[in-house]
Amino acid sequence: MRFKLKHMIISAVLIAVASLFSNIKLFSMPAGGSVTLLSMLFAAAPGFLFGWRLGILSGLVYGLAQYALGAYIVHPVQLVMDYFLAFGALGFSGFFTTGKYRLQIGYVAAVLGRLFFSSLSGYIFFSDLDLSVIERIFAAITYNGSYMGLEMIITLVVISVPVFKTFLERMEKQALAEN
Repeated sequence: MRFKLKHMIISAVLIAVASLFSNIKLFSMPAGGSVTLLSMLFAAAPGFLFGWRLGILSGLVYGLAQYALGAYIVHPVQLVMDYFLAFGALGFSGFFTTGKYRLQIGYVAAVLGRLFFSSLSGYIFFSDLDLSVIERIFAAITYNGSYMGLEMIITLVVISVPVFKTFLERMEKQALAEN
């Protein structure tokens, strides 16, 4: 699997922007996680632009960056789930590269992928509590879904604004241009 240098550079810039925006927090959750200003959109963008392979690889790099910027770790498996698999899942956006609503559908798929792995991690986090399996699953999905869902809704609204949508389309044309 070989990637074009231009695509890797653009992906690196997008991951840097996502990392920067991940520090612009609208609010933070007490046990980790926060609603940020469009950071997941920038982290999922390499998948939209260049396909799922580079998207997942970029998500893994983003996970490493998030880990380096300050991790909240309570269990070793959680490290893998939250920082590698969950952020790698943001590359799922690359499975939806065609169609009128590809950006919205791909973004939702990316966030749901991250939600799945973060919730699985949360299930492990809640393992020491006196809860049934169903209660732990519900707690993990509710906790993670509360902040990821809110950021997803905010981002979907922003990317639906015509001027922002036009901007994204122009950026896509520039990124995919061969010159």
